[in-house]
Amino acid sequence: MSTLAIILEEHKREFLPGEELRGKVSWNGSVSPRTATLSLLWRTSGKGSEDFEIHDQVQFQDLSPNSERPFAFKLPLSPYSFSGTLITLQWLLELVLEDPRESAILEIVVSPTRHEIILCAPVSK
Repeated sequence: MSTLAIILEEHKREFLPGEELRGKVSWNGSVSPRTATLSLLWRTSGKGSEDFEIHDQVQFQDLSPNSERPFAFKLPLSPYSFSGTLITLQWLLELVLEDPRESAILEIVVSPTRHEIILCAPVSK
């Protein structure tokens, strides 16, 4: 079993749309993984079916059992991170190693306010 980490530059986890997200990933294990992929994606959860979309990916090359690799993604202009009474949209970084299969996930916020947008329930009259 490996130790996986996703570390963001300046340990910042809140971003503006269109901003560049930079950091590094690392893993420490006893065998070299067959593949190592970092994905930038969003997913929804809540009532109804869940949905997700991979915005961008980095496939790392020349893998060894212990490694540290830099990465950079340009964040999209939308959708924004939000929470509502029925649905939530989260942005995530997911590092996946194959053979052996292991993963690590780090949640980030993408919003014009750098904060998750909270959708309020409609006021009943």
